[in-house]
Amino acid sequence: MIESTPKPTEMAKPSHEIAATNEINETETKEKDTYGFEGAKHELIERYQPQFLAKGGEHIVYEIPRYPNVVIKADMAMTRQIINWNVRHDLPIDTLSEVLNRGVQEYLSAEQKRYAQLKKYFGHEHVPAQRKFVVKVPITEKILTALYEGDPPPVQGHEVQAIVTMQKRAEEVKDPQRLTLVTGYAEEDPALNPEQYQKMTEHLVFGKNPEQKIEKDALLGLQNNKHLKKLLQTAEKDQNLAETLKEIITKCIAYSEATGETLDLAGKDNLVLAPEQGKWNYKLIDALYPGQATTAEKTKIALLNIGLGQTISGTEQNILLNTFNYIRAVNGLAEHFGLEKRINIVPEAMEKDSAGNTDWLSVVGRP
Repeated sequence: MIESTPKPTEMAKPSHEIAATNEINETETKEKDTYGFEGAKHELIERYQPQFLAKGGEHIVYEIPRYPNVVIKADMAMTRQIINWNVRHDLPIDTLSEVLNRGVQEYLSAEQKRYAQLKKYFGHEHVPAQRKFVVKVPITEKILTALYEGDPPPVQGHEVQAIVTMQKRAEEVKDPQRLTLVTGYAEEDPALNPEQYQKMTEHLVFGKNPEQKIEKDALLGLQNNKHLKKLLQTAEKDQNLAETLKEIITKCIAYSEATGETLDLAGKDNLVLAPEQGKWNYKLIDALYPGQATTAEKTKIALLNIGLGQTISGTEQNILLNTFNYIRAVNGLAEHFGLEKRINIVPEAMEKDSAGNTDWLSVVGRP
């Protein structure tokens, strides 16, 4: 009913969300005209006066002046799918038929279970409280266009059934001393060394040559992310931060192995660390891939298809792109900090040595 897999181009995008911040930069200020409700007449707008805060890879984020402790996130991909479903069935976009509602409720139930798993493995204190629901909301022509990423919307309207998340505001992202764990995308580096990429992917993702240790500079050089570099440089001088990172990486590995999911750490501020009473605390503000449950399991299927000589789809290609970057970073950090466990996504039917027979940079491509 409701597709849970984003378009390939959507999956490859980092999530540059700022879930709760007062630091609206110049670009975001210009976007206010695009994602705000200026001039729109609607009861909800008049009552709550939502103010555009930020736009990420999957959400448009608003703050409500009357409720400063929460932010509202509009799910672009799922809202677009609701619109498309209504269009296909010749219904107004603000319609929530019985059939559509069943699909939406199944999706919301699955999302609630994923959120519960996140809290289970990382702790309630590290995951901001939130509630996700479907609600009819006002929409402007500019916001509707934004939902379709500049393509002409299939229909116009003043209201739409939307998937919305109400989340407790994470004050950590306003801390000027905050750090963030970002895996980034190695493939985006124009100076990427294909041989180094192949070697480190074989080692960190497929477990080849486990006796060899990847140096920190090599890991940072491949992932090539300024936030990751700053994080590790600071941890070298701060033992408490180093221990906190060990805790996070240990939990990432346990979570991914137990749930079959990877986390969305591609963008800034999805996982934030900030000093609190002399120690480092952390929050997973937006660490779940949207509708991307069992990413690791889907990776295994894609790898098996490659092993059988089959051509994988664009969606599978982007699953590998995201999974490889996540696992390279997490397993690389585990190795750097001397942790024993690793994320293992290699199918049992696929020999680790066979990883060297595949050009992985060609498989995932460059975004």
